[in-house]
Amino acid sequence: MKSEIIAVGSEMLTPFRQDTNSLHLTEKLNELGVTVHFKTIVGDRRKDLVGAIRAAMSRTDIVVLMGGLGPTEDDLTREAVAEALSLTLRRDAGQVAALHARAAAWRIPMPQNNLKQADVLEGALVLANPNGSAPGQWIDTTYSGYRKLLMLVPGPPSECKPLFDAECIPRLRELVPVRHIAKRTLRAAMIPESQADKLLAPIYTAYTDVETTILAHAGDIQLTLECAKANLHAAQQRVDELAGRLEEALEDWLYSSDGESLEQIVLYYLGLRQATIAVAESCTGGMISSRITGVSGSSRSFVGGAVVYSDAMKTALAGVPAELIAEHGAVSEEVAKALAAAFASAPAPPWRGRHRHCRAHRRQRRKARRPGLHRRLRPPEDRGAPEELSRRPRTGAAVDHATGAGPGPAAAAVRRQAAIPFAPARGLAYSEHAWTMRRSSRSNLASAMESLACAACESPSTTCSSILPPE
Repeated sequence: MKSEIIAVGSEMLTPFRQDTNSLHLTEKLNELGVTVHFKTIVGDRRKDLVGAIRAAMSRTDIVVLMGGLGPTEDDLTREAVAEALSLTLRRDAGQVAALHARAAAWRIPMPQNNLKQADVLEGALVLANPNGSAPGQWIDTTYSGYRKLLMLVPGPPSECKPLFDAECIPRLRELVPVRHIAKRTLRAAMIPESQADKLLAPIYTAYTDVETTILAHAGDIQLTLECAKANLHAAQQRVDELAGRLEEALEDWLYSSDGESLEQIVLYYLGLRQATIAVAESCTGGMISSRITGVSGSSRSFVGGAVVYSDAMKTALAGVPAELIAEHGAVSEEVAKALAAAFASAPAPPWRGRHRHCRAHRRQRRKARRPGLHRRLRPPEDRGAPEELSRRPRTGAAVDHATGAGPGPAAAAVRRQAAIPFAPARGLAYSEHAWTMRRSSRSNLASAMESLACAACESPSTTCSSILPPE
């Protein structure tokens, strides 16, 4: 089924306000298998509203109107719907009582213009709005001989989203036919949009049942594949088949096969190599650090960074010779290499080493070195006498929790338990395709870091090519 979302309000036709409710509504409609074909923003003008409603009713099955249900003179959604569908408005006594009760609860006088919110369209079902004074309305009607569903929901996000989820979605689920939408997102970097489309258009145009969208932004290409079918498995199979062919065509430009961001992939490579990274930024002003630290679990690989914007700071903090800056300029490959080398040669953090970042491993080592702490952490019935604790080894050797003995079979078991293998950051969800396709090689890591730097500064240049120090 096709749907249209109409956002009502002149404020959204200015540079200061934008429609955000439609994103939530689109997501919920897609979950039901309903595709959104149109999104319209209309100002608070009755004639324009009537025309937009009639156009939407003629070309879609479901129409959602957001906003324009308040008590002011420019809230005209109810009146526009009544005119477009030739319906009458009646004042609902139950809603009038609810408005008076709300005003009494707030201990404020009841303005007469507030009663406008109690006007209900002929044949409409009132949708309760516990978060505001304007109720929603649901209309199941016929337009030009076809059945249409029309919903009126309030405009404020705190009212629109809960009301739509609680009142509209359950009713739609009972009426719309079962249909599933499968989605997949591919991401590529360092390839122009025109070149990507020329390369991929012969492939995705052959899949007429899969809708392909290409979006370009700051050196990044995002391909969204979407297919709607009665069976989710069949829809996902078609999407995956097309995605596989597109991945083969993109080759090394592709860095994500299931929507992961560039910074997530960079951290994934670093995790595979058990490597850390530090960032020295100039023109980007901390943007690369911000993108990396925006990923959950980035502290496992990201050590830190510095913004050395002026030439004096490059010399003072990073030790870049002033003569090098004067000779080649602050924005040059030579200075970029000097910055990378300076931060790469900084002392490694004390936890850098195999498994030493693991909390369980550090706790196990502390227990072995500090019997007093070991004693406090053990159950009371298993602590033993103080003289027994004094005889236990105080070196780095593992301690048998049951007997207090030193190295031996039981201690070896404790050591084996302490050897917890490395795992990527918990906040990252990498698809099976990304895990199998991406190789943990230095070239791929360098390519991903170069793409991230160029995406941050939005001007790919040779100064971004020397982020990683030489082997």
